[in-house]
Amino acid sequence: MEALPLIPGAVVGEGAISSWICDDPGPEGSELGGSVVAMWAISRFRVPEASREAFVERAQAAVSFMASCEGVEVVELLRSLDEPNLWSILSSWSGVGSYRRAFNGYEAKMVLVTLLSEAIDEPSAYDRPDEVGENFPRSR
Repeated sequence: MEALPLIPGAVVGEGAISSWICDDPGPEGSELGGSVVAMWAISRFRVPEASREAFVERAQAAVSFMASCEGVEVVELLRSLDEPNLWSILSSWSGVGSYRRAFNGYEAKMVLVTLLSEAIDEPSAYDRPDEVGENFPRSR
């Protein structure tokens, strides 16, 4: 599988998630070049056809907001090939701290939190197993 270059702050187009390896050396001082993406966030949504247009508009606003956040490497709005009412926002971040800081501030609360509160209730943050350490199931 050929790795695609990942550019901080970019919304990468079709086929972006072909590899966790970044080939682009990135800007000077960047830790992207040849490194493994630090963490992934996957939020899935069930969207009835009647709500699709409004959802896509709000989801694209969330993707644009995330793309402007420090530490984002890739962010995409995706639709399932198998279930047309299943959508996801997939993002990769330089670290969990960058991901969490993206939720700070008024605009984040209005754009991200309102949309993500409608996501399927399941864990959404992922990292390589050797980086996770001791992990406990969340309580429901």
